[in-house]
Amino acid sequence: MRLSDMSRAKSIANELTRQQETMDTIRKEIVSGQRSLSVADDPAGYTTALQYKEIITLNEGYERNIESYNNELELYENQLDHFSNTLLKLKTMVTEASNDTSYRGSVESFRTRANNLLESLLGGANVIVNGNYMFSGSKIHDKPFTAERLNGEISQVTYNGDNMPKVFNPYTSETMRVNLSGQEIFCGRAGMDENVFQNIIDFRNDLGDSKLENADEHLEKIDNSLNSMIGKRGEIGTHIQHLENLKNFLENHRLTFEQKTSDLENIDMAEAVSRFLAQENVYKASLEVASRLYSLSFLDYIK
Repeated sequence: MRLSDMSRAKSIANELTRQQETMDTIRKEIVSGQRSLSVADDPAGYTTALQYKEIITLNEGYERNIESYNNELELYENQLDHFSNTLLKLKTMVTEASNDTSYRGSVESFRTRANNLLESLLGGANVIVNGNYMFSGSKIHDKPFTAERLNGEISQVTYNGDNMPKVFNPYTSETMRVNLSGQEIFCGRAGMDENVFQNIIDFRNDLGDSKLENADEHLEKIDNSLNSMIGKRGEIGTHIQHLENLKNFLENHRLTFEQKTSDLENIDMAEAVSRFLAQENVYKASLEVASRLYSLSFLDYIK
């Protein structure tokens, strides 16, 4: 075979190989339902798809963080609801005890109920979630409240945590506090008689033999503590709502770019089948031409 014939044979063989590779690529696209994006075949589409996927991955990270911290806020919200209900029970008890008719013969009952509320509140204040104390501020491994007892009854409660905030970035440069310390929930503002534990202890200690001492003062202190707690609960609720709205926005944003990525990568099945059949016809025609030019042994070789 002359050199020109060998060169032509090699060129035809390369062309047949290229056509086979094209058919294989289209076949894979049909099986997977996705385009074969590469830098060589579609540099703009390839780059755009990578950018879209980066945005999707970033949004998924934001969504996971928001979900995690939203769950934490909901735990605080539930605990504050429980503490508020405890104060409402205390307020009802003080009102009952201020009635002399109800009070006579019920002193020990009121005292027992007060102690039960105190123990329940202390247990809630020292609650552990995922191995960490919930109301210790940044001292998550330290028990936030310890109690001194006299004759088995709680006589004083001391806070051992701090008031350091836990802050996270839900999205871009935005920051949000996602914890509440025992100091602000149970001890209240300085000089405002909002120390919940002390208010219950004072009420119990004022249960005299014949009547409740300073009933109006106790009710005022309870209202101060309750209003403070309701205010904190409102702040938490606002944060939860904001995170829900932000999460919905990010989900919609992510879905938009997932659709854009799909538009780039997914194929039109009918169009792909049509391309495959057309390419198959080209390949068969090329084989036919080659078969006329060269011997069967050559065709066997290139197949």
